[in-house]
Amino acid sequence: MSTNKVLWFLWANPTFTASSRLQGLAIHNQLTKCGYASGIAYFPTSFERTIPFSKAIEKSLAALLVPGDIIVLQKCKDIINLPAIQFFKRIGTKVILIDCDLPVAEEVAKAVDRVICSSELLTTAYSKLNVPSIFIEDVPERFEERTLFMDKKKLNCVWFGDGTGNRSNDVEKLKTILQDPRLSNWELITISNHTQATIQWQPDYLDTISQRADVVALPVSDTEASSYKSANRLLQSMALSLPTLCSPIRSYQAVAKKSKGVFVCTTDDDWLNAFLLLENLEVRKGFSQEAFLSAQNFRLEVRITEWVAALELNENFRANPATGKIMRSISTLFYTELIKSNIRYLNRVPFTWQVMESVLHYLLKGSKK
Repeated sequence: MSTNKVLWFLWANPTFTASSRLQGLAIHNQLTKCGYASGIAYFPTSFERTIPFSKAIEKSLAALLVPGDIIVLQKCKDIINLPAIQFFKRIGTKVILIDCDLPVAEEVAKAVDRVICSSELLTTAYSKLNVPSIFIEDVPERFEERTLFMDKKKLNCVWFGDGTGNRSNDVEKLKTILQDPRLSNWELITISNHTQATIQWQPDYLDTISQRADVVALPVSDTEASSYKSANRLLQSMALSLPTLCSPIRSYQAVAKKSKGVFVCTTDDDWLNAFLLLENLEVRKGFSQEAFLSAQNFRLEVRITEWVAALELNENFRANPATGKIMRSISTLFYTELIKSNIRYLNRVPFTWQVMESVLHYLLKGSKK
C-alpha cells in the first residue's frame, strides 16, 4: 500500500513553455509509467510563479499530505512562496526546487531540501551557497530517425528558440554568416515568438523543424546568462536526426565531447567551413545518422533513473487507487485557490459533481469570511 507521493508545481503552462514540459510534465509522466505515485497540483493557464497557497487550506492539505511526501517546485523560486515551503517542511514533506536559469534563488534554495539543475554551472552556483544540488541533463521531447535524404540545390538552415532578449543578436549573427557569397545555397528559417521570425512558434514546431530543416544552427551570445543554459536545443536537434552547428557554450561543449553529428563553431571560419562541408549530401547524411544515434543516450527512458535517485524514490512511492484519489483532492484544493484569484480557472478544473460540490463549498466558505 503506497503511503507517499510526488506532487509537482509547474511555473508555466507546459503546452507553451519548454521548461515546464521537460523538467515537469515529462518527468511526471515517465514516473507514472514506471509505477510511481506522481501528480500535477494544477496546470497553469500561462504563468503561475506564485503557489496558490493560503492558511485556509492548511488543515485540508495536512490531512492529504503525509511525512515523506515530495513537493517539487519547477522554477517556482520567488520568495513569495516561502510561506508555502515552510508549511510543507513543517508537516514533514521534502521540498525540491528545479531550476534552469539565472538568477540564483538563494533564499528559496536554502529553504528547500535540494535543488536539481539542468546545467552544470548552475549546479555549481548553488553548491557554493552550501545548498545540496544535483545536475540532471535535459532530455529531448521527440526522436525521429531520418531515412530520406535529398540532394538539393537550396538547403535550409533552421534556428529556433525564444526570440526575446539577446536571442535576437544570435539570429543576426547567423544572418551575417549566411550572407557570405560562398553560402548562397543556404536559406535561413527562424522559428520563434519574435515578430520578424520566418515562422511564428506553435506547439507543433518540432514538426516544422523536422519537415523543413537540413541542418540546425545555434549561435549563442557569450553572456553570463547563456553560460548557465542547458543543452536542450542541441539535444532536440540531434534527436531529430539533424546535423547541428553551435557556439562553444559550456553545456553544448559537454554534449559535443561525448556525441557525434555536432559542429562546435568558435570562429566565423568554423561556421563557414561547417556549412560548406554540409552541402555534400553524403556528409549531411552521415552526420544526421550520427546525431540521432548519439541522442539515444539522452532518452528519458534511460535518464529517468537519475530522477528517481535525485528524488530518492523507493517502493513506498508505488501508486495505487488510494493515492490517485488523494491527488485529485489535492488538485481540487489548489484549483479552488486559483479560481478565487482568477476566474479563468473555472474552465480548467476537472469537474465531476463531487469536485464541483467541493469547489463551491470552498468558494462559499471563503466569501463568508
